[in-house]
Amino acid sequence: MHLSEAEFIEVAKRFLAINVQAAQAYNQAQAALQLDVVLSQDRLCTAAGTQMSLQTLEQLSALTKAHKATFQQVVLGATSALVETMSGMPEALQQEHRSSLVTTVNLHLSAQSDFYAGRERWIQAANAICHLVEARRATSHFGEHGIVFADDRDADTLDAHLQVIEEVHQQEVVRMNERLSRMAQSAAILGIRPLG
Repeated sequence: MHLSEAEFIEVAKRFLAINVQAAQAYNQAQAALQLDVVLSQDRLCTAAGTQMSLQTLEQLSALTKAHKATFQQVVLGATSALVETMSGMPEALQQEHRSSLVTTVNLHLSAQSDFYAGRERWIQAANAICHLVEARRATSHFGEHGIVFADDRDADTLDAHLQVIEEVHQQEVVRMNERLSRMAQSAAILGIRPLG
């Protein structure tokens, strides 16, 4: 193995670890927001609870924007460092790694772009639900099976927003499984043992 190729692998390992740490930090911060209660009946049945949910959604939006900026910096830094290490390789190896790097970077950018778009759709739908509940608070009530609106069109609107949330969730599950698979493949290629 050429020295620059070994350096390339070490740089790739370092940035893979940074990417994993950033994802873990995002997931931990997101878990701390307790998103599972944002749209709960217990939370939305009062104006104060609805306001708390809206604040949580603002925090999630800020967290996601910060994560997006971090991801962009990591990708830029990783790409620059990897390209720099390739400059010391023989031309054939440069071509091989350049092609692989472009494919990998494009794949990660596309996957992250999809994640951020989905997360933004989820936040918008959750915000819309909170605002709908608050706007109809005087003419609706919470029953055994959730909120009961005076106007069926409001129930249809709620259902449409809930459908968006479910779609985003299903897409995130698929993307997470794909991402875990890619990370395991990358780790195997780089000689990193799986955790656990």
